[in-house]
Amino acid sequence: MPLIVIQTKILKLCQLIKLIPNDLVSLSHLDYQIPIEKHLDEYRELIDEIESQTQFFSNKRTHWSMNHARTHDDFLLHLSEIKTPSHQKERLYRARPRPRALL
Repeated sequence: MPLIVIQTKILKLCQLIKLIPNDLVSLSHLDYQIPIEKHLDEYRELIDEIESQTQFFSNKRTHWSMNHARTHDDFLLHLSEIKTPSHQKERLYRARPRPRALL
């Protein structure tokens, strides 16, 4: 029996007997489809492009959009930091700096 099957069965058992919460998410699930660091990098690239072409985030009438984009950026950064231990300096993907529009 593969190790992942055994781990899944143990996880389900522990959830069933309430040793761990039902909503527990594995760090490996953060890399669904693409690594979380790459997702953060592409999100920042998208924000830069939107701002450079439309000045949407620097518009005073849409300040709530900038706050929403900043919160999303913070969340992706937080997930990335959780996933990569502080002692592990090498990352497969390095995210670009936070866009100026979100500073």
